[in-house]
Amino acid sequence: MARIRTSRVGVHRPSERRDDTVSSSGVRDEEQQIASGRPSSTPFVVVGVVAMAIWGAVALVVALVFLVFWLA
Repeated sequence: MARIRTSRVGVHRPSERRDDTVSSSGVRDEEQQIASGRPSSTPFVVVGVVAMAIWGAVALVVALVFLVFWLA
């Protein structure tokens, strides 16, 4: 009978784990960011807000163009 290989999903070596990164002072990078008032998710929030604003502007322009041609 053939042996079925199982995947190792979710298993990481300590060197690959992001939350195990420690700076030269011995404090984790995540803790330093939180202590300095910068949560690690800030860049993603900024990108999301900017993308949402751009999509909103595009949707507004499309709606206005549609109404102008429909009512003309």
